[in-house]
Parts: sequence; structure tokens; C-alpha cells
Amino acid sequence: LYFEPTGRTLGQGEGYFADHDIFVGSLSVGITDRITLGGGGFLLPDSRAWFVTPKVGLVRGEDFNLAVGALAGGWGTSATGAVGYVVGTFGGTDRSLTLAAGNGFAGAGLARDQVFMVGGEARVARRFSLLSENYVITSQSDAAVSYGVRFLGEKTSVDLVFFNSVKKPVFPGLPFLGFAVKW
Repeated sequence: LYFEPTGRTLGQGEGYFADHDIFVGSLSVGITDRITLGGGGFLLPDSRAWFVTPKVGLVRGEDFNLAVGALAGGWGTSATGAVGYVVGTFGGTDRSLTLAAGNGFAGAGLARDQVFMVGGEARVARRFSLLSENYVITSQSDAAVSYGVRFLGEKTSVDLVFFNSVKKPVFPGLPFLGFAVKW
């Protein structure tokens, strides 16, 4: 999806570079058919921000994929944190529904709150998909929702997404622009 991984893993040797809103770059590669490793950071001079995204596929099929992973990040070596998650994706590459649940932690301490995500993708034309990725955090009385489009090329994709608040929406939402190049 846009930010949250799906239950799918990359095949061994597959990979992609992605750029989000010009300032955040990431690289992901399939170490094996069931292990995907990614990472990245801010593409600014002297930025010490970083993140890594290891993911292990537990079930890998055409219509259902299940994985566990983490999104860990920080600023230099002093401020680090992560979200461990389980994510399942139902459906194929043309239409899918992704459900995820995660829990944050810093050092040895777990966060008291969980985060849940529901997302989906529907290809409506050969080179065009509709996307949505939506979040709820158990301690928050609001939710983050999104809608967007993905333009698909042979090895590239471009996303235009708008994120919003359920309680205080602002039309059309906070814009997000991303692209990915697959090898």
C-alpha cells in the first residue's frame, strides 16, 4: 500500500526503490521468497533519520498472504523505536484487502496502545488502481483515512494519495506523492 506493508513478500532477488514526497527514500529486496528486508531515511544533507523494515512471510499464496515484521527507526543512535506487526492480505494483484495489527515498543518497553490498519487496492484499468489505507490507534478517539490512485508502468508506479482525519476532515486531505521503481 502507501506506508503499511502488505502480507506479501518479494521474491528472492526482487527489489524496488521508492521515494515518498521527495524527502524520504527507501530500498527493499527479497532475501529469499519469504524474507524481505528494507530500509531508508530522509534524503536531506546531514540527516541522521533512518528506518529498517524486516518482514517474514508465514503464508505465501496467490489469494492469501500472511507475514510478521517490524518498522524500526530512529535519529542517529540515541532515539529509536519500532512497531512490530502481523499483516494479512486477501486477494490477488488486481484486488486485495489488507488487515494489520501492531504494537509499538522502545527499548524493552511495549506501548500500551495498539494500531490497526485496513487497506485495499482495486485495479480499475490496466495501468490504474484505486487505493485506501486507514488507521486506528486504540488510545485515540480519531482515525486516519486515505484515498488515492496508483498509476502503473512496466517497472514503475506513481501514487497520489490524500490522508485525512475522520473527526476533523479537510478537503481534499493532506497530499502524498510517491513513486517506486522495481527491478
